[in-house]
This record gives sequence, structure tokens and C-alpha cells, in this order.
Amino acid sequence: LRLRTKKNSQAGIAESQHNLGLICFKQKEFQKAFKFFSTALNIVLSLPQDIDREVKLAICYTDMGGCCFQLQNFLQSFVYYKKAYELYINLEQDVEESKLRMYYALVYIMRM
Repeated sequence: LRLRTKKNSQAGIAESQHNLGLICFKQKEFQKAFKFFSTALNIVLSLPQDIDREVKLAICYTDMGGCCFQLQNFLQSFVYYKKAYELYINLEQDVEESKLRMYYALVYIMRM
């Protein structure tokens, strides 16, 4: 969520929350990471609608899906990956990578 904004702005707070989530994710603390990503998502949802906001939403949904996947909650992972995929289609960015993540989660759901 690389944002170039004032430190105390909502976007800056969202970026900080997202960065903390990335740190937790790398440390394999997926539940903590999910909470940080979820907080970042809620802040981003309050931002004015523009293309930058949509990219940030897609990133948050992707990262939340990654946490759910690592926690073996494949159905919820699929839901978040699908939301990210839909945003990426509208943005015409990262569509193939997003589609692969979504289908990968779906494969695990079907194995259950």
C-alpha cells in the first residue's frame, strides 16, 4: 500500500497497518497479520473513491486471502481472492496472478 501522504492521514494509518500485517505475515503470525490487513481495509474503505483506493482494496483483499489460506480456511481465502480478482479485472492489473490465487484456493476447497 505504498502511499505518499501525510503521516497522520487516514491513508498513512492504513499504510502503517498494512506494513505491520506484512511483518506479521513474514513471521508466520497469520491471525495477527489478518487483523492488521483487516484494519487497513476498513480505513481504505473510508477513503474517497478513486483508482488508488481500488488498488489498495485489491491488495488488502489479496493479503487477507493469503492469511486465510495459510490458516487453512480455504473457503474464506477464496472469498477474499475473488474480491481482489474482481477489483483487478476492473483495474486491468495483475489479473492472471489474482486468478491463479483464486483457483488455487478453490482446489483446496474441493479437496475438503
